[in-house]
Amino acid sequence: MNELQKQNTLFAEERTLSVADYIRIVRRRWWLILLCFLVVSAGTALYTLSQDPVFQAASTIMVQEDGGVQSVLFDEKALFGKQDEINDQVYLLKSRSIAEHVIEEVMQSEYRDSLPIIKKGIGLALDRHYEYNEGQPVDTMRVMQQARDYAVGKLREDLTADPVIDTNYFIEIRVKGASPFEAAYLTNLVATIYQNQDQVLSQGEIREVVDFLEEQLSKKEVDLKDSEEQLKSFQEKENIADLSGDTQELINQLAEFESLYNSTLTDLRAYEKRLEYLNQQLGIQKKNLQANIAQISSPLILKLRDELAETERKASAVLSQGVTEEYPEVKKLRARQDVIKERLNTETKKLIIGGLTPNDPMAHAQQLVSQVIESETEIRTLKARSLALKQIVDNYSKKLEKLPAKTLRLARLARTKSVDEKLYYMMKEKYEESRISMAGQIGKVRIIDRAVEPGAPISPKKRQNLMLGMLFGLGLGFAIAISLEYLDKTVRTVEDIERLNMPFVGTIPHIDTDTSSRFAALLPNGNGKEKDFSSRMIALNRPKSPISEAYRIIRTNLQYSQIDGTLKTILITSPGPGEGKSTTTINLGVTLANMGLKTLIIDADLRRPVVHNFFKFDKKPGLTNLLATDADFNDIIKKPDIDNLHILTSGVMPPNPSELLGSTRMRQLLDKMKQHFDIILLDSPPIIAVTDALIVASEVDGVLLINKSGKSQIEGAKRANQLLSQARARFLGVILNDVRAENMYGSYYYYYSNQYYYGESTNPDSKNGKYHKRKKKRKTS
Repeated sequence: MNELQKQNTLFAEERTLSVADYIRIVRRRWWLILLCFLVVSAGTALYTLSQDPVFQAASTIMVQEDGGVQSVLFDEKALFGKQDEINDQVYLLKSRSIAEHVIEEVMQSEYRDSLPIIKKGIGLALDRHYEYNEGQPVDTMRVMQQARDYAVGKLREDLTADPVIDTNYFIEIRVKGASPFEAAYLTNLVATIYQNQDQVLSQGEIREVVDFLEEQLSKKEVDLKDSEEQLKSFQEKENIADLSGDTQELINQLAEFESLYNSTLTDLRAYEKRLEYLNQQLGIQKKNLQANIAQISSPLILKLRDELAETERKASAVLSQGVTEEYPEVKKLRARQDVIKERLNTETKKLIIGGLTPNDPMAHAQQLVSQVIESETEIRTLKARSLALKQIVDNYSKKLEKLPAKTLRLARLARTKSVDEKLYYMMKEKYEESRISMAGQIGKVRIIDRAVEPGAPISPKKRQNLMLGMLFGLGLGFAIAISLEYLDKTVRTVEDIERLNMPFVGTIPHIDTDTSSRFAALLPNGNGKEKDFSSRMIALNRPKSPISEAYRIIRTNLQYSQIDGTLKTILITSPGPGEGKSTTTINLGVTLANMGLKTLIIDADLRRPVVHNFFKFDKKPGLTNLLATDADFNDIIKKPDIDNLHILTSGVMPPNPSELLGSTRMRQLLDKMKQHFDIILLDSPPIIAVTDALIVASEVDGVLLINKSGKSQIEGAKRANQLLSQARARFLGVILNDVRAENMYGSYYYYYSNQYYYGESTNPDSKNGKYHKRKKKRKTS
């Protein structure tokens, strides 16, 4: 067994396919390749034509920083580089937040009931309702919410955003839709919503200040009205018109400084709101940034901060003397403050650049750190100013307390009214300035190209799909054919026999039994019946056919085999049943008889004899009668209507065929027959199935092994060869039977390409085919 496995492995390794083999495979399995081609092509066409068209529109936006507050808050270019910034913007475009805003806008638009994305969502929601809540009223709110959820998911699935190649600021937005309008409408809506969202983010810091001022302005407006009503009521009640000149001057100075004090507190709270917003935007991952900023200090920075606060206190002290901001000493102190602030910013940047490592998270946020430090410096300065002004206000308040009771009451009411008035108009001015500044923050997103309705769908691509389907079908068919060829363990070609190192005698082409039956019906006494046997007698019915020539080639090869010794008795067997050994025996016998040799065919298959059926003989009496009795073989042998051909049928089927074939009488019979016949052919059972053939094999001059192309297993052929070798039989070689033309592409193909040469047509009515037609034409002429 190990030796057989070794030979099988060797055979598999040697069985490589050449170009000729591939051509042969295509010729033999063309129907499989065609079937795969048609099935895959038809399936592809059906799938392609059944798909709903999908359209895609594109819009281009530009994302570029413009500076200011927004560029500090969202400057990914400074934090992570341009590419990281673009990637972040792409992620934001694909976010669920943008999709939800887009669908919400669609739900409120006039196109809600016409866009397929919404209609399909509503349809799916209704189907789900009827499936799980049959018989219950439709919950419209729930259906619309489910439709929204579906539309959001579908939009995110159909939305793609990619940076434009070789650019730093451009992003292309593409959205798929069931119609050209839907694709273009959703694409433009995504770009617009994204631009609006970016604008809202860019206005975030200033919006905090505006909201704060708007809230404070409303309160101050109420306070001003109250103070005016209280002053008017007191004057009417006490019948006091105005204060004296000195008192009025004191009230005006107190109101001025108290107004400055309140204005300073307002600015201080605004900066605190601004700083709070900055810290909120840093997010959870950057919570420690503020603590790190607080640690950024040096003796020089601390000195500059203290100097800035001291300068502010001095300016406030000078202003308390009743001078204005235009006073030379005040202007000098303000100029000194600007120098200190500039130097403070410069030193802070130097410390950041020189003191942080490249891996420090603050190393990528220099502008953000500078902005935060600037805000903290302003807060320190405002706190110092507020303390100085508070001290001045307290001093003036003490002077005011020395006035008489009625005058003091009137002075306080007048002061309150004056402070509220000045503070109200100051806040209103700052509020309007902040709104103008907020309106100027247009964001960093610009829509460069808006989407237009596409002219053709991107899917399905009918021509491309059909071409790919046809190519895939051909490739699949060819791949299956090649796979079947590698998995095929049968003997198909002469090359297969040669790889087994077995002698080769010849090949016999496939016999078309229908055509042969029509030929047999044209013969004398031929009625077309018994076609299963008579149609196989090609050597008799169609002597000029390529198949008959194949038998003549085998006859010639056998004649050359006699060089090594006498060849008068030949056993014909096969590895298994149904491989054509009986048909080969009959046709080879007819061919030898036509050569003039006195030929005897013995049906030695005592288990399933069939030779008698070819000639319509009765199988009894036959071989078993000669072996079991003393009958004369001349009385048993039958003579068909073929010169030089004699038939010895099987006779009665015995219970012990192996013993009869291995008996001494069998050897004596063969020796006796050799004296009366030139050549004896023995048709035997399959060699692997039973031992009958092996028993006779050692008693004959040679053995022919019939292998049917496409049926005989490689292992069976090797096993038969091994058995013959063990029986010490003379193995003449293999005859490859039932070979089709598509299996013979190669060195042996020429055997079967010469049908015209032999002048036979496959149509029996043609009377020798083309040769007959040419002869008839000459007679007519």
